[in-house]
Amino acid sequence: MPLSQPLLHAAVFAFTVLQALASDTFIAAVYEHAVILPTAVIKPVSPDDALALMNSNMDVLEGAIKEAAQQGAHIIVTPEDGIYGWRFTRETIYPYLEDIPDPAVNWIPCTDPTRFAPAPVQERLSCMARNNSIYVVANIGDKKPCNSSDPSCPEDGRYQYNTDVVFDPEGKLVARYHKYNLFRGETQFNYPKEPETITFETPFGKFGIFTCFDILFREPAVVLICTLLKCKSTDPETCGQPVETAQTKFEMFSLSGTFGTSYVFPEVLYSGVQLAPGEFEVLRDGRLKSKHGTSKPVITVTLFGRLYEKDLPHPLRMSPSHNTAVTQSP
Repeated sequence: MPLSQPLLHAAVFAFTVLQALASDTFIAAVYEHAVILPTAVIKPVSPDDALALMNSNMDVLEGAIKEAAQQGAHIIVTPEDGIYGWRFTRETIYPYLEDIPDPAVNWIPCTDPTRFAPAPVQERLSCMARNNSIYVVANIGDKKPCNSSDPSCPEDGRYQYNTDVVFDPEGKLVARYHKYNLFRGETQFNYPKEPETITFETPFGKFGIFTCFDILFREPAVVLICTLLKCKSTDPETCGQPVETAQTKFEMFSLSGTFGTSYVFPEVLYSGVQLAPGEFEVLRDGRLKSKHGTSKPVITVTLFGRLYEKDLPHPLRMSPSHNTAVTQSP
């Protein structure tokens, strides 16, 4: 959805529709902005100063959420680190963290802000969702105390998590996800002991959620099946296992993605692991599209984006990044 703020911050949530429900269509907004960063990163700031910085960023997000709702969006996804930035140590991030409860507590922070420990950020995000009747997905920091009875408890007596939260149109907290695959330099956070598979239901579909770097790993990305995937059988446990044959054909199939590189490579495989020469074309807007219907059942259609300039010296090279969006008409 087009919004007026410049799209400058690149790290956003990975967000996937797991199941369509009552509505045939819905409108989703994905928003990014130039985050207002703290100036003091060497030593911790006061809680009041931390909240002031977060409110500055939430002022921007609130305008985007209002505009998205006015344009008919049912749900909006905001950036990772979009409320306070990313330049922190474990100590300096602490004033920005809140204790985020399990959504099972059935809590609307906007209408009951004192039910748990002070949570002004959760309260404000809840009110943004409630006041605009829209699902809001946001990224904040969660803190959880621990003690010596937990052998994994950090020396400072707390766990700190990079956390996604989701508020429904009434402002209720409906999902909380702790990022499992932390990117380099995210030493301010802990990763949960076990990867979390987090989903939430809406009137227009069931959604799964994870964060940025998570998309390169099996858990939770593959566990949530965030792609058009040919499973080996009707048993969901077989999804992700090697598959060489399929039965499904398409009258039309197109695949598009937004890439930060001009090096984008298509791949199409038909049943029997056969290539499809001449049957797909890459349009001027970058879409990979079938020229007619697919002549054989499809196993996979993929776009790979390659950022050569980010390669590390051998032998520390990383694998290509992926960033794709699928549209189809069976």
